[in-house]
Amino acid sequence: MPIEQNTSKKSMSDLIEERVVDATLGTSLPEAIRTNPDIARLFPNYVELEKEFYKRTRIYPIMHLVAIRKDIYEKYPFVASSLYHAFCRSKEIALEKMFNLRALRYMRRS
Repeated sequence: MPIEQNTSKKSMSDLIEERVVDATLGTSLPEAIRTNPDIARLFPNYVELEKEFYKRTRIYPIMHLVAIRKDIYEKYPFVASSLYHAFCRSKEIALEKMFNLRALRYMRRS
């Protein structure tokens, strides 16, 4: 299925409610989930599923996705490993700051 850009100036919530878009994967819920009973999470028990997955695999489920366009990768094949190493370094920096003993920077899920 091809990727289409939203040029309608409507929100993702509106597009889902109008059934132009079937689903979304993102960091925020569509506003319509609060008012439209036809709109719901695919996995209502997602917290339990994430915990179970982690217990079973010791891997926390992904919440974000990074993609590289094929034409960019074919022209600059080093971009994939460079991006990977940059994210690894970013994680190291975040972990160092997260465990600063003066105060935690982030809330942790229990």
